[in-house]
Amino acid sequence: GYVEDGIFENILKELEIIEYKKILWTQENYQRLKDSIIENIKIYENKNPHSFSLPLKYLSGLLEIDLNEEVFQKIIEELNFNVVKGNLILKEKEELTEDLKKILKVLKDYGLATPDPDTLSKETGIPIKELKLKLRDLVQRGFLAQVSVGYYIEKEVLENAIKKLKSTGWEKFTISEFKELFDISRKYAVPLLEYLDSQRITVRTKDFRILKK
Repeated sequence: GYVEDGIFENILKELEIIEYKKILWTQENYQRLKDSIIENIKIYENKNPHSFSLPLKYLSGLLEIDLNEEVFQKIIEELNFNVVKGNLILKEKEELTEDLKKILKVLKDYGLATPDPDTLSKETGIPIKELKLKLRDLVQRGFLAQVSVGYYIEKEVLENAIKKLKSTGWEKFTISEFKELFDISRKYAVPLLEYLDSQRITVRTKDFRILKK
């Protein structure tokens, strides 16, 4: 039948029903959902004690209920978790471990021409599976930039490279000029330029890159 404006909202309020985006929960079920989220976060932390963050998509997949992304984000915010770029931050101010410091030092020493994860694993002595988790954590914490799949650059090295590029005064340049400027091969120059395009530092046009002011 017909319900006057405000009546339905009053009924939900009186019954203490929680409504968001046309989804309704009783107080009991809503709390059970929150408890389930917290419990799954704890389980993940116990299994991955060195992990800095947890992808929200992965966490959502652990739940028994399929939630709309916006609804899930709202519940996470209600639980006072910090979310950065789709990842729930597990550790805010933890000191860098010796392994993380070792990874950063090796990558910084290599400059822009950094080794792939398999080579980095051999150089640092960190098992590849564990290394990949640490690389992801360092990216989330802002110490590394992931330029492409398997290609990571220490953040200060990247920032200095961008400053050097801007100091050239170039309006446009070729891949060859870019390679010569940084003394790197095409293997590194192409994904690095694509990364700079994605960050809107450069713009690709035919055979040239335009350097944005």
